[in-house]
Amino acid sequence: MSPAQGRNLEKELQRRVIDRTELILEIFAQRAQTSEGKLQVELAQLEHLSTRLVRGWTHLERQRGGLGKTGGPARSRSSSTGAISASGSVSEK
Repeated sequence: MSPAQGRNLEKELQRRVIDRTELILEIFAQRAQTSEGKLQVELAQLEHLSTRLVRGWTHLERQRGGLGKTGGPARSRSSSTGAISASGSVSEK
């Protein structure tokens, strides 16, 4: 289930909707006994959550960067006459 599908179901059902991975991690979290086990489960939950958050914020990728920092995805177009770099300048091949 995609994050968008989950959000749509939550709106319709007015209930929390979790995917298979979230369910498995929740079970592990409830059963973890050692502090190391609890930390491992929490790390896995945060990693799973972060992948879902990243997809939700892709519309901001082009707004990152500036002053020497890395930006969003590069704008490029290759052809037989030249290529456009991320800065928009055309370079001949």
